[in-house]
Amino acid sequence: MKYKIKAEHFLGATSELADEIMQKKYSQEEYEKLIQYEDKEKTCSYFTEKGQDIFNEILSDVENILDRYGIIHEGAE
Repeated sequence: MKYKIKAEHFLGATSELADEIMQKKYSQEEYEKLIQYEDKEKTCSYFTEKGQDIFNEILSDVENILDRYGIIHEGAE
């Protein structure tokens, strides 16, 4: 049996889980080195290339774990 979740909810949940795992895996100092800010106030950020690679790997792991338990987004089969 598959449990389908709206794609936007699935993306939000898996991204949040991946980021949380990433923050726990790396010290605050290490994590900060994986982020670049677009402004002085540090309100808008994105991952460096290395940070994005790490995030994508963790995200893939999270999605695979959920898939093993039958949790997918509604556009997946």
